[in-house]
Amino acid sequence: MTDTSELQLEEARHAARSATSGKYRSSTPERRLLLAVLEDAIAIVVRPRPPASRRDARLLAEVSEWFRSEEAASPFAFVNVCALLDLDPDRVRRHLADLRRRLGTVAVAPLVKAASPLPT
Repeated sequence: MTDTSELQLEEARHAARSATSGKYRSSTPERRLLLAVLEDAIAIVVRPRPPASRRDARLLAEVSEWFRSEEAASPFAFVNVCALLDLDPDRVRRHLADLRRRLGTVAVAPLVKAASPLPT
């Protein structure tokens, strides 16, 4: 990984942590676990380089689908994680899509549905 890629990845991880870090500093272990799940997923989709293996490509595709999904049957479904962390899923998706554009990361598919308007 180049120095630029490492800086971009660290910027993405910092953005994921700083978005809610103060809010969850004294939170319960369960909420911190949900935040860690979300941070890990964000780090996967904003990697500044193409997947190095089929496994990495599959992981990127699965995590991208996790962000797009409206399914709520699992406690770790994206919409449930957002609800339990008091986050708006569509806002998270828009912010993540913007972050991916700024970092020039590899996209499997858009995280924001075409019908979702961007804030003005």
